[in-house]
Amino acid sequence: MKNIYIFFKIFILILLTLSFLTIFNSCISIRTDYPPTEYYRLEQNPLTLKNVGKIDATILVREVIPSAELESTNLMAIWDNGRIQRYNYHQWNSEIAPMVTDFIIKRLNLYAGFSGGVIKSTSSILPDYILETQLIDMMAYNSEKATDGNYVFISIQANLIKRIPLDTNKNIILSQVYTQKISRPNNTVKTIAPAFSSAFSLLTDKLLIDIQSAIATYK
Repeated sequence: MKNIYIFFKIFILILLTLSFLTIFNSCISIRTDYPPTEYYRLEQNPLTLKNVGKIDATILVREVIPSAELESTNLMAIWDNGRIQRYNYHQWNSEIAPMVTDFIIKRLNLYAGFSGGVIKSTSSILPDYILETQLIDMMAYNSEKATDGNYVFISIQANLIKRIPLDTNKNIILSQVYTQKISRPNNTVKTIAPAFSSAFSLLTDKLLIDIQSAIATYK
């Protein structure tokens, strides 16, 4: 009788061990099913503007203000039927606001169109002009019907303000909404980030032309 009791305890222990191992292995298999997250960033396209003059000014670019629906770092796309797809394993490598801000500052500085350069809000240098921007739209569009339905679209409201010491008014010398659409070869997620890079490159080039023109006219 005692041997039967011992055997029964060993049998129960084996069953519990097997159950635990089964649950543990299933947890491991579930975790390994998740694909690795891929990260993207905006890349500068080659500079296209030629003979950019240098204006005697320093431009401060405040951080871009994105619309509420653009605060996610996940890449997103809208399909033909209006369905919004969020790519959970495809993300920007930073928040939208600092990423776009840094891109604009870097591209403007690459053109070297301002003697004092283009600076961030964290700089201790007093600027001559302040650029405020709002990212209104930044969306990819996917189509299963036509290739021309695959594209990205961005829209930015930009205000250029002349800084006048002791003046509390906003002396806006340029206020403009800029839009840019770039086609994509197909509806795959891999084509989204490169298209946005092209869109922001072209839009920033337009912005540079208008900023220099507005400052020249103001002076």
